[in-house]
Formats: sequence, structure tokens, C-alpha cells
Amino acid sequence: MTQTQNENMRIKQVAETYPVSRASIWRYVKDGKIKAYKITDGVTIFKRSELESFFNGES
Repeated sequence: MTQTQNENMRIKQVAETYPVSRASIWRYVKDGKIKAYKITDGVTIFKRSELESFFNGES
């Protein structure tokens, strides 16, 4: 796995890594609290560094 792949997470990985539901993740995206990157139809990724900042209260 490359550094870029380690940096990117799918929604399932986010929900498993942080104590948050998928619905909450999408609500955070809708509210502009975190950014989602749409790669293709049905494939959206999140940047681990941005998530860590958000969930650690840094943003």
C-alpha cells in the first residue's frame, strides 16, 4: 500500500476508525465540517489528516 492509499479512507474505514456513524459523517460533509472527495460515481474518499484534525478538535 502506498503513502497516498494510507492517507485516503473510504466511509466504511472512517466509521470503523472514529466513533461516528456513516450518517454523522455525511452530515459533517453537508455542514462543511469535513471534506469528501468524489473520485467516481459511488467512490468517495476522505483524507486521514483532515479527519484527524477534525476529530481531535483542531478544526
